[in-house]
Amino acid sequence: MRIEELTEDNLNSYSSYLDPEEAENIGREYYHGVAVTDDMGSFLGAMIWELKNLENDDKDTESRLTFVSLPDREAADCIFDEYAVHINAEDVKQSIFEFPVRSYGDGWDYFREKEFDISEAEGSMVTITVGDLSKLTSMKLNKGVPSYVKSVTHITEREYTRGVMNCIFRSKRDLLDDLSSLNLSWFEPDLSCYVESDGKIEGFFLVHKTSGNRLRVELMVDVGPDSQKALLHMMRFSMKAAIKKYPPQMQVLLRRSDHASRSMISFLFPNAKGEPVIAGHREENQ
Repeated sequence: MRIEELTEDNLNSYSSYLDPEEAENIGREYYHGVAVTDDMGSFLGAMIWELKNLENDDKDTESRLTFVSLPDREAADCIFDEYAVHINAEDVKQSIFEFPVRSYGDGWDYFREKEFDISEAEGSMVTITVGDLSKLTSMKLNKGVPSYVKSVTHITEREYTRGVMNCIFRSKRDLLDDLSSLNLSWFEPDLSCYVESDGKIEGFFLVHKTSGNRLRVELMVDVGPDSQKALLHMMRFSMKAAIKKYPPQMQVLLRRSDHASRSMISFLFPNAKGEPVIAGHREENQ
């Protein structure tokens, strides 16, 4: 068997075996992955994970498994051995995952053997459609958007970076771990926007169009004096743009990552539910 770390250079060799929406993260600062082949080059398995809180001294470092394909038992053991080397080097304290029940059949016993605690749960990701957005009377989508809410097409990469750093330093919310290293091109320009006050960017609503042709809200943050109002205006901007540009069946992904996002999603889409998932966690390096 041959194990290889996934990189942007070799990703195409494994693309038919990987979830494209997870594979596109390879190359981002905190994402890692490995793949195993036999001596003839045939695919035997792969794993992708994201390191969390690596730069946060107040929280333990976590590893979130985002993709697994483990059809071969021996290759799976090889992958987990390699995974252990990586996370031990980063002093990871906990490994976690959340995979749709439908995606892995009855194969969860393998994770139990690897000492993961397994449970069924409702997924943290909620999927709605652009058509659902158009029905939101609470957002008053017929109203205009203030002039201080602007498309990110109006700023340079440098201005974007300055705004991101301002939000990172001043926000009390958990943001994307690699936000400061993501280029502006990662986000869908027509749907992503910002707010500016006295020449300083104080908030962003950023949307990524995935390789699976879905819209994923990546960031909603404002550090200005009236953040709630600014966030609502940015959301209205993005929703109006999505309705104008995309068909009603286009999917929109909303992650309930903290109290603020859970409250917002619950208020706007009270009947929306995450799909059934298998959640797992394992203590590391204790």
